Amino acid sequence: MARIKFGALVESIRGSIGGTTFQSSAYGFTVKAKSNIAKPNSIRQQQRKISMQSISRAWRSLTSANRLSWDVYASLFVVPSKLNKDSNLNGYNYFLKYNLLLFPEGIPSILADPTVSTSSYLADEVTLFSNEVDTFNFNNSWVSDTASLSTLIYMTSPLLDSRKMPRQTPLFIKKQLPTASADPDYEIGVNVYTEYFNLFGFIPSTGDLIGVRLVIINSSSGFFLEIPTVVLTVD
Repeated sequence: MARIKFGALVESIRGSIGGTTFQSSAYGFTVKAKSNIAKPNSIRQQQRKISMQSISRAWRSLTSANRLSWDVYASLFVVPSKLNKDSNLNGYNYFLKYNLLLFPEGIPSILADPTVSTSSYLADEVTLFSNEVDTFNFNNSWVSDTASLSTLIYMTSPLLDSRKMPRQTPLFIKKQLPTASADPDYEIGVNVYTEYFNLFGFIPSTGDLIGVRLVIINSSSGFFLEIPTVVLTVD
């Protein structure tokens, strides 16, 4: 960045020309190279934009009774807003968030009317296993009063250290129903090799540290539970 000294005929200049940006700052008028960062527009982001538009249209088509059901549900099962922790999601915000979570792969099938009930969920153990060749297993067991809970699995690429809150945001890997159950004990054992490889381009090795975030969701009631990111060692 360089300072500009104007002559008698030019008093100021602002804006961008080619790869150069002219601007005013606390140091006077300056010139610097224009940033060449492109706005991200991945397939996932495009899908999310389409989904949000679809859900917003679906909200406008709901009956007054449907909207009231979501308002009631949001007031009973409080979820703080990410932008303001002192504010909670209203019926529309809850409707939008729930339906986006319910179908993370693309355009959702909307749940119009939630059942005013919750689901019990007590997490037990989450583990990761890799044979470094063709297997990367996610394993999870829990206790619940229903078998209809899906698990949304999010992961990071390997971390440099065991920090409790990884700087990376875990990315969506897979949506999975229980693969085995003995009511009220349920478990998932799923090989996410393909999904992880397609996302990151490689498979973690034994001893790698992976940030894992889970969302537990009931596809028929409106219930969801976000479990904060934890750092796990691959066995």
